[in-house]
Amino acid sequence: MRRRRHYWGILPGAALLIGGCAVGHPSPASFSVRHFAAPAKTDPLDDAASVVRDFGYRVDTLDHQAGRLTTHPLESLPQDAPRRTGSSDSNRRVVEIRIESEGDAMTIYCKVLLQQQTTETHRLFAQDERGDDRPGRTPIEREAATDEEQNTVWETVGRDKAQERAILSALSEQLGPTADRHG
Repeated sequence: MRRRRHYWGILPGAALLIGGCAVGHPSPASFSVRHFAAPAKTDPLDDAASVVRDFGYRVDTLDHQAGRLTTHPLESLPQDAPRRTGSSDSNRRVVEIRIESEGDAMTIYCKVLLQQQTTETHRLFAQDERGDDRPGRTPIEREAATDEEQNTVWETVGRDKAQERAILSALSEQLGPTADRHG
């Protein structure tokens, strides 16, 4: 009897492990969202690329089939982003825009990730991973065969929701004043 109760406790965890989470589909919890009427003549992803370029970003991927745009990281001023104790002053932003169309309506999702450079913290803790001070790693494991850019560690520390709203507002203006249904 006791064993059966144990199995029933494991079932929900196993179902989550096997089924996984809904990764890949944007949601209002992780993106700023606007609903639009589908434009008749222009491709909204090209309009989104134009808008993010106006904000100073360079487009990294532009996938029309998947309706997805990402940008190269844009270095930002230290006062623009939240700081963590013991962190460096290097910050950057990365934009992701997704567009889903359904009939004569479309939904545009925008996320601006704030990232902070944590290379020094990472190196500090990487040295102490074994708990002893004997050199046990080869030079290639100690970053000797890579360059500085490859060894830089960036940690996501939040989202810039104000810039998400600004990008969506600029996109709303570009798509036309009547395109925005819900604002």
